[in-house]
Amino acid sequence: MAIRKSLEESVVFDGPSPYWGPRCVAAMQAAGFTLTKVDDAAGRVEGTFKSATIWGGLVVTVMPVGPTTTQITAKATANVDNIYAAFRSPGRKIIEEFKAALAGLPG
Repeated sequence: MAIRKSLEESVVFDGPSPYWGPRCVAAMQAAGFTLTKVDDAAGRVEGTFKSATIWGGLVVTVMPVGPTTTQITAKATANVDNIYAAFRSPGRKIIEEFKAALAGLPG
């Protein structure tokens, strides 16, 4: 049985939540995540991430904070029972992949 650990990070962006929801889906796809669930009504996207050294998942929640701001919360859960996890947090790497893809989207 794998040992898993979670890491969560929240960021507030300018723009309404209907703008950021589809961008989060596009960012996860661009970063190589396999989408497992997209719930537009709840503002929630779930996906899995697999590479040679990392195996885990990411849940992204998009919530309005005000009329023109949105909070995006990314919670990564990953296996930590391998030698690679001793050197770098797999959860941190999963969140970094998502954030880099989100920043790299046009527009």
